Amino acid sequence: MSDFDQNPISDAELEALFGDPAPAKPPASDAVFRTPSGRDLSVYRATSFITDRERTTPWIEAVYTSAMEALRRKNYAETLRHLRRCLEDNPNFIDALLWLGRLEDEPDVRRSYLQRVLSLQMSNAEAMRELMILDGDIEADPTFDSFTMPEVRRAEGAVGVQARNVRCPRCGSPNLSSDDDSPNLLTCTSCGHTIEKNAQSGGVRLLTRELIQRRSQEVLWVVGKRTLKCHGCGAERTLPQQQMAAECPFCGSRQVVEQDALGTLSQPDVLVPFRVSQQQALSQLREALGGGLEKLKGFFVENRAKRVELSGVFLPFWVFDVMAEVTHTYEVVQRRDSGGFGQTNPQRYTETFGDAALNLPIAAFTQPPAALVRRVQRYDLSLAVEYRPEYIAQHSAELYTIDFDKASMDARSTLSETMRGKHHRDDDRYRTVSISCLMNQASFRLVLVPMWAATVFEKDGDVRPALVNGQTGAVALGRASKPR
Repeated sequence: MSDFDQNPISDAELEALFGDPAPAKPPASDAVFRTPSGRDLSVYRATSFITDRERTTPWIEAVYTSAMEALRRKNYAETLRHLRRCLEDNPNFIDALLWLGRLEDEPDVRRSYLQRVLSLQMSNAEAMRELMILDGDIEADPTFDSFTMPEVRRAEGAVGVQARNVRCPRCGSPNLSSDDDSPNLLTCTSCGHTIEKNAQSGGVRLLTRELIQRRSQEVLWVVGKRTLKCHGCGAERTLPQQQMAAECPFCGSRQVVEQDALGTLSQPDVLVPFRVSQQQALSQLREALGGGLEKLKGFFVENRAKRVELSGVFLPFWVFDVMAEVTHTYEVVQRRDSGGFGQTNPQRYTETFGDAALNLPIAAFTQPPAALVRRVQRYDLSLAVEYRPEYIAQHSAELYTIDFDKASMDARSTLSETMRGKHHRDDDRYRTVSISCLMNQASFRLVLVPMWAATVFEKDGDVRPALVNGQTGAVALGRASKPR
């Protein structure tokens, strides 16, 4: 009798020897996926979608797919191995760089991958967010959705503020004024002490980073009024939503708002000093009121000025620098003869190229009217100085009431208008069909600019608004109307 007959093999043993191998059990769906050091990676979900098609080859796509399959199986070592193999074929493949920036264990290694992504694609929101988490600027929120905005709540009643009491560092006097002959100096009118303004070095903010910071907040507060307590005499008063600087009516001290109790304010980055004095502004305004058109109107209505009220104010603007991708579709016109007759069917072409628009000003206020401001809003921003509260104490100043995220939408519209005006062609040979542009990356600053705001009281009882640019002296006259 053979050994086989004496020790028969069971059906289960035969199945184990010759049958199909049992499939490996996938990890439990609730299993925690961690790096070797213990960092939780469960929040990341594998995706077969590739964003960087420009740098993708069939080999990279196959290896990247293998990396995502390993990620679904929560095989950490195999995932990283395949992602690194992608970079062997193209070291600038953004999808692999981004995943390595998420999954690598060492913070410095993660940072290097994320910075490489941003050097190739500055507007990459995912890389920016991961870097902000790594730097501790925002929390790693597993429920974060880049399309979800924080809950908007309106504060009830007036909110307390933190303010700077502005005074001369030598004598303590609040009487600091700009020297219009030397706009880079502040002078104390009590003791003559001068303060030199710092050169422009205000920070530039990346739009992508600021939007991520905004959307990472749970609540976005809207503040109507703020309560200011005077540092000089202790008196309290309520400030309107847009007021940034105020003089105490009891002790004469000057206060500049820096922040409120809910942390809703951004401080200005730079400021354009006044170069036009009040007397010069008044002279420019009188000249404009006496111009030819105004004299012509005077034959029909008594529009001569009876009284003029003039005050200096700093107005806030969000100023954007934008890199754009422009797509220009145009037709090339061909003609049969030199006389310009017998036009053949035009040939249509489309070209895409990069361009930039710098110093796009977007008003951060609702009053005075934007249409009136646009007529005088040209400023030389190269003459701006770094913002300090002392620089606005001698004039009133407006807080922004339009935030940067809303202003960025207006900047996109302004960018499109700028590019259409710059690249439009319509001549004997070329005819523009369409121009569109995509904002690739953007940075911005909050800039305060000088403006003389005037109210002209006319002899016929009408009241007329007017503006004088505090840097150039340009004048814009508004429409006269009867006072309400």
